[in-house]
Amino acid sequence: DRASGTVAFPLAYEGPPGMVHGGFLAVFFDSVMQHHHCDAGVAGKTTSLTVEYRRPTPLLTTLAFELERVPEEKRLHSTGRITLDGVVLCEARMSAVAGDRSRLPEVSPRRNAT
Repeated sequence: DRASGTVAFPLAYEGPPGMVHGGFLAVFFDSVMQHHHCDAGVAGKTTSLTVEYRRPTPLLTTLAFELERVPEEKRLHSTGRITLDGVVLCEARMSAVAGDRSRLPEVSPRRNAT
């Protein structure tokens, strides 16, 4: 129910000079939290995502992230944080509807569209 790793945002994600745009941080959390759910065999549709920006998040810097998932019967709740040298830069909370991962196609059919 926990995951951790590192991320370094490239220049393409710049908002304020030298910093990650907040919208990309929200996309990051939504993506890694949903991937974390899928790895546990559940797939969810995000119903809410709250991101709190504590400090500016620098580009081109290796940052640590941590996730925690709390499953319920039909819901999934996750929290996450991005840190730099132990200082919290950004935190997120997500809720999703829980589904069965095995019912999803192996690869999205949209990827095969011409």
